[in-house]
Amino acid sequence: SGESPKLPAELERMLAAKLIRHGSHLHAGQGRRLSLGAIAQPSFHPLGNTLIDADGALIRRKAYQEFSVHTREAKVSMMSKTKGAEIWYTLDGSDPRDEGGSRRRFRKPVAMCFDGDGTHDIALRAVAVIEGLPPSRVALSPVFRLQGQVAPVTLREHRGDSGVMLSMECPTPGARIYYEDSGGFPNVTSRVYEEPIRLTTLIVRAFAVKKSQTDSVFSKFELLLQVALPKATFAGEQVLSSSLEEVPQAVFLDAIDLRIDCESEDAKGFKALYSLSRDDPEWSIKNRRYTAPFKVTEPGVYHAGFWAVAYGMADSPMGEGDFTIQNRCLPPSLSPANGVFTRSMEVHAATEQPEEEVILTLDGSQPSIDNPKAHRLPPTIAAFTPVLLDRFALEFAQRVGEVADPLEVTVKAISVRRGLVDSLVSTSSITLLDLVIPPAISPAPGPYSELVEVTFSCETPDATIVFTTDGSEPSSATPAPPPPISRTQSSATETSAPSRTSSSFSACVPPVPPVPLEAASLFGTHVAYPDMPLRITSVGATRVKARALRGGMAASNVTTSELSVFAQAVAWGCAKHCQLGAGEGQHALEDRVALAPMRVAGLEGHDLVSIYSGFRHTAFVTSKGKVLLSGVSLHGRLGHDQGDLLIPHSVKNLEGVRIHSVAAGQRHTVLLAVSGCVYTFGDGSQGQLGHGDNIGCSLPRLVATIRPGKHVEAMTGKVSHMMQVKAVAAGGYHSLVISTDDGLMT
Repeated sequence: SGESPKLPAELERMLAAKLIRHGSHLHAGQGRRLSLGAIAQPSFHPLGNTLIDADGALIRRKAYQEFSVHTREAKVSMMSKTKGAEIWYTLDGSDPRDEGGSRRRFRKPVAMCFDGDGTHDIALRAVAVIEGLPPSRVALSPVFRLQGQVAPVTLREHRGDSGVMLSMECPTPGARIYYEDSGGFPNVTSRVYEEPIRLTTLIVRAFAVKKSQTDSVFSKFELLLQVALPKATFAGEQVLSSSLEEVPQAVFLDAIDLRIDCESEDAKGFKALYSLSRDDPEWSIKNRRYTAPFKVTEPGVYHAGFWAVAYGMADSPMGEGDFTIQNRCLPPSLSPANGVFTRSMEVHAATEQPEEEVILTLDGSQPSIDNPKAHRLPPTIAAFTPVLLDRFALEFAQRVGEVADPLEVTVKAISVRRGLVDSLVSTSSITLLDLVIPPAISPAPGPYSELVEVTFSCETPDATIVFTTDGSEPSSATPAPPPPISRTQSSATETSAPSRTSSSFSACVPPVPPVPLEAASLFGTHVAYPDMPLRITSVGATRVKARALRGGMAASNVTTSELSVFAQAVAWGCAKHCQLGAGEGQHALEDRVALAPMRVAGLEGHDLVSIYSGFRHTAFVTSKGKVLLSGVSLHGRLGHDQGDLLIPHSVKNLEGVRIHSVAAGQRHTVLLAVSGCVYTFGDGSQGQLGHGDNIGCSLPRLVATIRPGKHVEAMTGKVSHMMQVKAVAAGGYHSLVISTDDGLMT
């Protein structure tokens, strides 16, 4: 009829088992059909952990359970009664027949874990497959409820002078801690932990519970003897920290020696530990074992911790020690280091490192930032700003007595920088002296006739004046000893005290009689005395240099005066033809005759070196090679056509020519230049002028035939050497010269 036969249930199960083993299927009627050739669907078998039902009651383990609760994890094994079938499963509820999904092949029991708070339900889906056959029906596992376990209770002891306190902590939020201090195991009827307890027993056990989570495991605390607190000793040079920062810890210079001692060193398994960085979160991991004293040299801030452990004993309390190691700044260099200076000077400070500052004092006090009188020199790119020391500055005014008192300035300086100990003090001793007022020299510079008497004065009281006349600088040290004093001088004169008004001598130099000093006989530095002038009689310029000295003061600047003495001419005899050069004074002479020497007029300011007398005229030669003549101008013998001259006048047409010597004839004049050239003028009627004719002239004319040097004839090119003259002479109507080769020409 095409319908499947109806079989009893027992027969159906037996036949199905046999057909499954032979790989065929059977479908039964009445809603059930036995299919020949189908694969048996997988079955699930929970493993491990005690099972409880939905009501929390314990149940027996069985192959299929609709719901089970497990602590933290559950393991499930799967199997299919069809021999050789592979099982594929999913955990996320997806179809395990989907090859592109998240299915996995079953090879070993599947472990499902949950470590969070609360519960987590998991249901597996699985299918069995054999190649070439349709897969089995999808099997749905029971619900596996995984619930987390409360974290274990942490027990910590806190030892103090009042005893041992025990604190309990559970990392699981909302967990309640139960404990027993009688040595037994606690339960939910035991005491609830609320605050640290004082230990009176040796053993405490505790556990934690939370709704919907498995109770924690039991935690045990056993009170042990505690290792004694180690004692740390820091040995080193303790100094103050940098002035630029406050350091609460003890500061040691460069290094410390660290030593740890403990009374429990003889305990079994004793070990001392330390850490130099207590602020490090991993300091307890990075600790080191202490074996012997050691040195810490690295600069920095240290928060040290040290403790000790031993077998069968509680760890010692944590010992703490904070300290700082700093290096020292190098002292600043002061320039100049020492010295004596006049009125003001600059002090320069420099450091080894550009980041360092300099704290400087000028009154000898200790330099520091807190010192109100200290100068703070911040660093710059190149160097520090110099500090000006001026004895007239306000900060030094109260330290100076009389004007002449030396000012002693003690400069002290240190270098400072954050993280470094202040440097040692650098010291510089500076003496600032007041300057003596330069002396005055009288009379004023200029030319003087025959002689000049020089006096010196200084406005600084009790100053000693020294001078030179040989062009050298007057000494600023001990002056030359005074000249010997005549025995005829009175003792009162020798011991008279000097005046404190404007003077030219020091109290240590006795005054001497007013005997003028001759400048020509002085060499080097000499002392100027009151009322004892310096006499200059040497013809020519004398440069007088003077300096004033006084104890406790700096020597004055040098005063220089250029004084010139010129020789003057005097003449006597007949003055009828103006040959004496006496000027208008000759009109007062009786019979125009000077019976005694009288000064030649018109020579002021001229330094005469030689005089030449003719028949009715006179020639004067100066040190500058200039020629002046006076007398009768007849025949042009005076070198101009202005008529007779009562006082000497310069010869014209000799610009740029320096005259060495003169020869005066009766009516003519011969001049010898420094260059060796010869010039003549005046009467030439007898050929005495040497120009190759007998014509006179009133202006100087060069004698061409005795010109020095070489001469080349224009026609023949012949070279002839001219005569070099070294002396000239003149008679009444003739002239003579002497050449350098001692030849005589007339």
